[in-house]
Amino acid sequence: KLSDGSAISLFETLKSNKSLLSMDLSDCGLTSKVCAMLKDTLKVNTSLLNVDLGSNPFEAAGIKLIADGLADNTKIKRFEFSQIEFGDAGIEYLMNKITKNTALEEAYFCNCKLNDVDGESIAKALPKLKRLQVLNLDYNGLTDYSAV
Repeated sequence: KLSDGSAISLFETLKSNKSLLSMDLSDCGLTSKVCAMLKDTLKVNTSLLNVDLGSNPFEAAGIKLIADGLADNTKIKRFEFSQIEFGDAGIEYLMNKITKNTALEEAYFCNCKLNDVDGESIAKALPKLKRLQVLNLDYNGLTDYSAV
């Protein structure tokens, strides 16, 4: 697990790395306190193709910052948010932001405790994600209602 101080130092270093292709920070214990730096890192690293932030205890404010960073980087092809609880309107905000990404091919939201309202937000965003080939929503509380 990374402390907030270590994560901030890491993100500061990664901001200047313009050749970074993949960033796997799953289960690193990242908190919402470091999300502003993570947002900046996502924004400036336009070479990033793969981002895995699964299994981190982000709160709603942190998720919004990450979503803003993802909206500014339209080159990411794959991201994973598995085992993250988005809370009220978190997934809706994220989906509205990532529709700006014209390169996105894979998105993973496994075991995020998503409900039908979340599923509706995802369904509304799908027509704008023209290159999306893989959408994994395994182990959530989605029913047929969310597909409407």
